[in-house]
Amino acid sequence: MPKDCLQITVLLASPGNVPTERRAVREAVEEINRVTGEDEGFHLVVKGWETHTRPAAGRPQGVINDQIGPTDIFLGIMWHRLGTPSGKAASGTVEEYERARQRYSRSRAAVKPSVMFYFRSTLPRKSTAFDPDQYKAVQQFKAKVFKSNLAREYETPKEFASLVRQHLTAEARSIARRHRSKSRSKKSRAKQRAQPPDRSSPQSRRKAPAQKAPAPRRTPSKPRRKPPLPVPKVRRTITNADRMTFAEKAFRSVRSRFERTAAAFNREHAHARITTKREGKTAFVVESEANGERRGLARVQVGDADWQGHPSLDYQRGATHSFYRSQPLYQTLTSVRVTERDGALGFERAGRVGWQEPNELDQAANVAAAFWDLFTADLT
Repeated sequence: MPKDCLQITVLLASPGNVPTERRAVREAVEEINRVTGEDEGFHLVVKGWETHTRPAAGRPQGVINDQIGPTDIFLGIMWHRLGTPSGKAASGTVEEYERARQRYSRSRAAVKPSVMFYFRSTLPRKSTAFDPDQYKAVQQFKAKVFKSNLAREYETPKEFASLVRQHLTAEARSIARRHRSKSRSKKSRAKQRAQPPDRSSPQSRRKAPAQKAPAPRRTPSKPRRKPPLPVPKVRRTITNADRMTFAEKAFRSVRSRFERTAAAFNREHAHARITTKREGKTAFVVESEANGERRGLARVQVGDADWQGHPSLDYQRGATHSFYRSQPLYQTLTSVRVTERDGALGFERAGRVGWQEPNELDQAANVAAAFWDLFTADLT
């Protein structure tokens, strides 16, 4: 590697259930260095616990953090397992992500460290490899990451390999470009300081001090008028129609996420099936069966606005009763209500049964994940 070549370090963070994706990252880095890095003056180096750590005393994740040190790019991968607790966080991957976020927020450098996170959206084919508690923890962590980061989802390792090759190439080029710009500005300032002044120029010759003209006599002036006070900006009032529009738009996002998640579940499980059926523009029904027997029935709908004009998204559990000739009866299990925070619309919990994390729901993705957790709980 040439002396003037910029070395860009990449921290590869993930639980142990994504070996194919970890191998794809290293193969992508080798290709980028060979095809692009040599011509554009940068070299990517992947750092991970399996290649850049040695045995030492202390908390395992703390030892990994100290021996790997700060890196230019954090690249996280997660599927259906969060990992084992590290002693300071829910898992080693979570702790490494939080450290990368702190370095990004606290850094005052012109070239800040990059944070890239990828989540696989499909479920494992073997039911023995699936842990509902771990999957629920992943969904909660995923909602947190999507709230503070622009993350990315993928379905297959092949799709991930293509994405990470494109994204690492673009990110490495951006970092190298910013470093070159910073280096040029430093050299330019150093050159200006080192260059002696041109004594032959007329500007550098000393001029005789000019005699000061007598100060003019001050004449009384009229008192200045005070400038008018600034007119405060009036924040636009949010109407009931705005809240209903927000609820309907969020509902469409929740419905599409349910349909995609159900399709992925059906591809991964041969003995079970989840179907979704739309009921108009503001409701849909989701049903599950295993080995030909119905296991779960639920409906999600836009609730009617209350007396303050706040609509809601309601999760309703379905049941049947012989008296009603096996017609499904729905009972609202929980709701999220449209509310206003700092002049913007969001969601807050409004039902009898809730969840611990997150405490407040601002995005339709969080609502869909919470409702999906309730539906899968009905299966057990």
